Amino acid sequence: MKNCKLTILSLIILSLSIVILLLFKHLAKNNNEETFMGKYKELVVNKVTELEKEYLGYLIKNQLVYFGDDSLNAFEIKKIISNDPIFFYFSYNTCPPCLNFTIDLLKKFIPSYNEDDSIIFISPDYPKRFRNDCFGKQLLILQLNELGLPLERENVPFFFKINTDMQIVSLNIVIKEDFERTEKYLRYLFRMNF
Repeated sequence: MKNCKLTILSLIILSLSIVILLLFKHLAKNNNEETFMGKYKELVVNKVTELEKEYLGYLIKNQLVYFGDDSLNAFEIKKIISNDPIFFYFSYNTCPPCLNFTIDLLKKFIPSYNEDDSIIFISPDYPKRFRNDCFGKQLLILQLNELGLPLERENVPFFFKINTDMQIVSLNIVIKEDFERTEKYLRYLFRMNF
């Protein structure tokens, strides 16, 4: 009888030990995943911040442009710089949730978003049928189909401002790992502009 009780007690202790070990392993795994995701986000944000700094001062190609499908009224991109616009560049391949979230942010900072012309959308590969109404804006169409930034080949959306010398003076690459960066950037820009 005593041996039976010891055996049962031993089995209970062994079972509890296995459960505790599995629980500990699960917690350690989750901690590692959280640590990994935190490190991943940190690496991505650091790389993006490096790129943003690298492209400050970069020259944009002055070229003929037009809004929507109005190619008869083309003008040099330099002409609209005097209005101090904020450009938003994106590709047809930009992830839709990222694009929708960014548009929602713009609407948050620009109460009269549809009427406001301080933000200009550029997308060289967006379908032609959306040129006159792309998220409520006309697209700025580039004659050369590119600004001349190596960043354009990455298919990442980004905001930028340029000065009268056609140099980038402000840049924010939108990344899904840290939308808060873009929100802070837009908050800063729109406080300056309004």
